Amino acid sequence: VGQSLPYATPPQITVTARNGTANGLTNAITRNYAGAYMKLSNAIGTSLNQAPYDSQDGRYARFDVLGGALTPGLNTLALPATSADPVIGAFTEGVGTLTFASGLAMLRSTTVPSAPFDADIALSLNIVDTDGVAYAANPARFGDTSAGNGMAFSSGKLMRFGRLRVDNAVGSDKLDLQMGLRIEYWTGSAFAVNSLDSCTTLIAKNFSLANHQPGLVGAGAGANMLSPTAGSDGNVAMGGAFVAGIASVTILKPNPAATAPGSVDVCLDLDVSPGTGDATCQAAVPADKRWLQMLRTNPPGTHTQDPVGRAAFGLYGSQPKNFIYFRENF
Repeated sequence: VGQSLPYATPPQITVTARNGTANGLTNAITRNYAGAYMKLSNAIGTSLNQAPYDSQDGRYARFDVLGGALTPGLNTLALPATSADPVIGAFTEGVGTLTFASGLAMLRSTTVPSAPFDADIALSLNIVDTDGVAYAANPARFGDTSAGNGMAFSSGKLMRFGRLRVDNAVGSDKLDLQMGLRIEYWTGSAFAVNSLDSCTTLIAKNFSLANHQPGLVGAGAGANMLSPTAGSDGNVAMGGAFVAGIASVTILKPNPAATAPGSVDVCLDLDVSPGTGDATCQAAVPADKRWLQMLRTNPPGTHTQDPVGRAAFGLYGSQPKNFIYFRENF
């Protein structure tokens, strides 16, 4: 929920001008309906751009499958203005096309996660030219706002409210440290791993390191625990896609070695561009996956925060401090 829904095949209407059946006409194609004689227009208040379809919110609708207005609404802000959409193709021999642009998404609440739902979305438009000649079956429509009858999705219509977590990790300061990453979704009562996600990818430069603690700061040991920059991956290694909602990021060991235990906060910047969004997490290359942001602090926080985990080096990495908890049976 919140991720853009680009069209694999853009909705396209084929328009054929015909001469009708009055006065002995045979409804043949009006082949001169081309060039200056083609009278379709996107101009505001005319032709294709009249109420109730003179806004993108008026053209697109969704079925409230969860009921009670609990189904996320549609976000049309990334669509072009109706004065430029649909694209009116050149007419040849009385036949032309109207092609609609991508940019649709489901609205993602920043406060209340939505339960999983199937998205049934419809697109409607009255076809009428500036001479007042109209399609008899207006509105022309793709899909319907009823269960199972919306526009087709290439991989199913299931929509989930997601978040991405960075797990804490503890290890030796002599070894690289692997931290778990999990993509989760709201089931309606709790967050669970989204095993359907095997496509999300990240790069090292999406991460930022901050809040270095003793042992990993200063000019001495561990001083190069650096965040990735535009020209370097610093002390972070990341590669490959998530598999069934699970992945990992590796924080390279302190080099030179740490002289005392220490930790560093590992943040994943999911904002759209550098310097935007969550000011507490600023990476060299934001991942532009805001639909996976989370509520990191207690309410009244919102689901607009980047995930953070803590990597601790040297706390339990060598004898005799290798046990966090040890139970003896007698």
